[in-house]
Amino acid sequence: ENDNDKDKDKDKETEPKQEEAKKEEPKKEEESSISGLDENVKNKSKASPTVLPPKKNEIIDKKEFSYGVRFNYWSQDMEDLIGITITDKDAKYKTLKDELTKNQVCKISEFEYNLLNEKAAIYVDTPYCQEKIEAGVNTMGIRILDKITKEHLISIMLYCNYDNMRNALLSTLIREPFDETNESMLERHSHFYHFGKLLRESIECFGVEAHRSETKVFYHGIDFDRKIMNDDEIKSLFIYTPLSTSSLMEICLNNNSNQSDNNNDNSLILELKGYVSKYFDASWISDYSFEKEQIFFGGTRALTVNKCIDYKYGYDHKLFINSMKYIPNIFKMPMSEWKINKNDDMLQETKEMIRNLIFHQLNK
Repeated sequence: ENDNDKDKDKDKETEPKQEEAKKEEPKKEEESSISGLDENVKNKSKASPTVLPPKKNEIIDKKEFSYGVRFNYWSQDMEDLIGITITDKDAKYKTLKDELTKNQVCKISEFEYNLLNEKAAIYVDTPYCQEKIEAGVNTMGIRILDKITKEHLISIMLYCNYDNMRNALLSTLIREPFDETNESMLERHSHFYHFGKLLRESIECFGVEAHRSETKVFYHGIDFDRKIMNDDEIKSLFIYTPLSTSSLMEICLNNNSNQSDNNNDNSLILELKGYVSKYFDASWISDYSFEKEQIFFGGTRALTVNKCIDYKYGYDHKLFINSMKYIPNIFKMPMSEWKINKNDDMLQETKEMIRNLIFHQLNK
């Protein structure tokens, strides 16, 4: 009987412990699922549980705009998820000379090619080319510190000085119509394989990063467009086609005034920043050296629109739009959230514009 009583006492002691253990078990499961240690959770292809989901009211600030088509001429050395792969087997002509002088789409005479070749031979031996222009880090198969070649210089002079050849190349980098297939694009661009490849290498291998330029900004004229003024619509530009810019805003003003078919009231001058985007300074090799032409090509890094300058009146549309965004918040924000911060993100020129806009409305 004593033994039976002892066994009953032991059962009574173990029962509450078992109940406590059962209560603790779901807690362990919850903890393991939160920390990502649960085997069932591991086997599922889900995002890490430690990453918080985005808030419902969260606004994505980055807006990207792309233009044109990019081709990948170096599929063996470089992976390009966006670019259309094209090889020398797809090229219609074996050499640059044949492509330029025998092209069925657009061509130059052999005399013009020989002239370009002689000029390139002179330029390539100059101290500027030998000391200043050399290949940087790239994935295009060109060794670092290699000197620029005659063929690369010919492609740059061709782009800067021959409008018909430049326009023919640009047309093969834009879908016509907008839903044109990659096969059709490849067929059209194969007529300018060597021209496009050499020009791209000239800029991305032998070019300079934009933040190292003297002016830090680049100017390009376009037709009036409301979307590009607003950061909520377009903030970053990925231009896959060659893009001619100038370090002088006066050049864009002069070009707009010389275009008789363009409405001066509907023109904008973009002030662009490239940061790590590479450009090639063609002012020393172009026949129009006064234009200070700077060429971008490839769109592997984004360009940002710093200002949208009105051609006729000279004011910045982006400054107006950004300032008008802040004005409603000035009157809606409660007193408890007012803060005075001299180092905030709002530029001083934006504050002055807000003040001027409010005063203008009050003094009507």
